Order: sequence, then C-alpha cells, then structure tokens
Amino acid sequence: VIEEKSLKSVYLLELGDIIEGATLRTSQLMAVKSGMVNQVIAVANAYAHMLSELSKLVHITFISVDSSNHTQLRNLGTQQNQLVEEDLMLVFNGFIRRVLPQLEMITGEDILIDINGFSTFIAHGHLVKSKEKYLETLQADRNVLIDYGFFAHYHHQRTIDLHSAGDYDKKVFYVPSLQTKHSGYEKDKNLSSKAGVGYYVFEETIG
Repeated sequence: VIEEKSLKSVYLLELGDIIEGATLRTSQLMAVKSGMVNQVIAVANAYAHMLSELSKLVHITFISVDSSNHTQLRNLGTQQNQLVEEDLMLVFNGFIRRVLPQLEMITGEDILIDINGFSTFIAHGHLVKSKEKYLETLQADRNVLIDYGFFAHYHHQRTIDLHSAGDYDKKVFYVPSLQTKHSGYEKDKNLSSKAGVGYYVFEETIG
C-alpha cells in the first residue's frame, strides 16, 4: 500500500490484545502453549523488527494503547477489568520505546489525537459497552469534539455513522477483522477469531 500510494507518512494503530493471554477462561488455559510473558516477548520482538523495516520506507507515528483485556495480569480470584493497571501492554510499549528510541510513539489507556485535521479517539474498548454513547459522554466531559473513534474489543468489523458535520460523517470504527463470518467457537457471540489489518484514508477536509 505504501508503494502503491507513494505514502510519505502513516499512523500505525495497535489497539491491544496482542497475545492470546491465559487468564480469560479455563478453556483457553488448555489451548495456550506459552505463558503470557513469553507471548509478549515474542510479539514485541516481531513488532520491533517490523517497525524497523517499515521505517525505512515511510515515516511512522506509532499509536499503541496501554490496556486491553487479553493482556491483563489477573491474580487468582480477580475478575476481568478489576486490575486494569496490571497490563502487559505497558511492558510491550516500554520494550518498543527502548529498542526503537527514534520512533515517534504515542501511548495511553485512551488516546485523542489529530489526524489530518480530524479529532480521532483511540482505545481498545473493553472498558465501555456502548461506543456511540461513550463518545458522546466523553465529548461533554472533556469539552472536545471527536470526529472518529477506533475500537478493537469486538472482533467483527463494523462502521457506525454518528452524525454529519459539515461535509463528512462522524464515525465509529470496529477495526480488527476484515471479514464478518462467525467462527464456530464463538458463533453465538457474533465474534470471529480471524485477525486482520484495516487501512483507512483520511482526506483533508473530506474525512
């Protein structure tokens, strides 16, 4: 895509759940062959190599969330999201910063950033239920206007129009899968285990 479009810069979003994890449900413990720390180390090394190679072709702004449910370290007896701060995404992001000090990198539990003149909100999404209502509340609480929201927690791809503003539609994007077929394992929850990469173009003044 970089070569086809002759891109000079890209915003690369990592929205969390970089590993399978091992503290979500008992059935996953039987399938996971490597512990969470080993998984994160393997993924971080792969990311560092990818970012290093990619930066030779284009300027990268790497945006990575600090919190997601698969990366939470949960002590015995705790429930999901009770220890939100104990998250291996912090280790992942710290590793990337250490090995690639020249990389332009932005992190946080949630991130609000200007992309091509559009106010863009980025989060994993596991801490909120209704993404559309959440963005409305967020705008009021922080006294900001948000044009686009990116969330990844729900595994199916979806785009929701919020309302029009000028010449463009404000939207919420569910990003992480490029197909909407149900997997047999999680068919009843309208989820899919097949990962993907979403490519979005923000045209100045158009959106």
